Amino acid sequence: MIRYIQIVCIFSTLLCCACSLGEGDEDVFSRLFGGGSRQQAVDFLLDDNQFAYIVGNERLSNNDSTAVLVIKTNELGVSLNHSRFFGLGRSEAEKIVSYQNERFVLFNTRESLNSQSFYGILRLDAEGEIIQEIIYMPNEEDNNIFQAKDLVFSSNGEAYVLGNLINGTQRKLFIDKLSNIDFERQRRRVFSNSNAMQAFNLVWLEAANELIAVGSTTQIAENTAGRNLFLAAFSENLVEIDQRVYGSMGNDDIQLMQVVSDGRIEIFSKRANNEEPILTKWSIRPRDLNVIDQINLSVDADVVAYIERGTQIFIGVEVSEATEDRDIRVFQLNDLRDIFLQEPILNIGGQGSDQLNRMLIEGNHLYILKTLDFRNENSLIGLSKVEF
Repeated sequence: MIRYIQIVCIFSTLLCCACSLGEGDEDVFSRLFGGGSRQQAVDFLLDDNQFAYIVGNERLSNNDSTAVLVIKTNELGVSLNHSRFFGLGRSEAEKIVSYQNERFVLFNTRESLNSQSFYGILRLDAEGEIIQEIIYMPNEEDNNIFQAKDLVFSSNGEAYVLGNLINGTQRKLFIDKLSNIDFERQRRRVFSNSNAMQAFNLVWLEAANELIAVGSTTQIAENTAGRNLFLAAFSENLVEIDQRVYGSMGNDDIQLMQVVSDGRIEIFSKRANNEEPILTKWSIRPRDLNVIDQINLSVDADVVAYIERGTQIFIGVEVSEATEDRDIRVFQLNDLRDIFLQEPILNIGGQGSDQLNRMLIEGNHLYILKTLDFRNENSLIGLSKVEF
């Protein structure tokens, strides 16, 4: 049984509000953060005490610049601290990861003066304060645009960043290897098999000491056309080991990549097939990048979160309503093919458009990070904890 309540409130400063669900339900909450400008949720994680570290982006009210926003909450979702990184133009968070009880935020910055684009890493302390800013500036003569997309750590603390390298109409992928002491860049690998690559996720395989980069390409493989899935395996020193291209006769646009408990890589893609949307789940075996299962569903939904827990599947999707607003549906299934054949365990919607950003399971609780967009000058970050 789901215990959940949706609330809406707006503050002029970065605060939060919530409603209690009654005696015995104090650990279940729904909270909103922000007000007075536009906040966009991006990612979050939990520490051992179920304190949350939320990262997002905030558009500054006086111009079009954006700042990286970090919010720390306690186990009840109450805001304890918030901090911002402004940069020199548009600074936007991509991901938050933890390593050895430290938290790191991957972000991109595009300078407003010279239009240079580069990425960086923010190191957070236990309170969520930014204590170190590590910037990877390109050379002055480098006209490439760098867009970081994912950050992973190896077992010895070396960091790897996957991103897009754009030069005019050409788009390639890059992986940077960073040292485990000062995050100094040790190696860069640039790779592509077409002029229209798109980075998505990076996976570190602990047992093999290998990386798997996931993205999209316009390279045509057997029985494919348009945009396809691209996977490439690399050694810890960025030597390419293997690559694969999978797809259909349409444009297969990646929506989500998730590594599940047994090591499989699950990729969701969506394509329009004669105007009928097709949702596909690809199960990839990491050791050889082969597809071991493929499920095609004729459903119109955008998959944002996917969690396997034993024999149960939790999947979070966004759907469009008649008003063009987006609502969130969360399903608990035994078989993915039953999606939309069963009632969702959670409906999130109402005033404004709800965007699902991240979903986690801890014990018998489901945590949901979202953005509530009122389609004017305001949008809020929301964090909910529900029991199932």
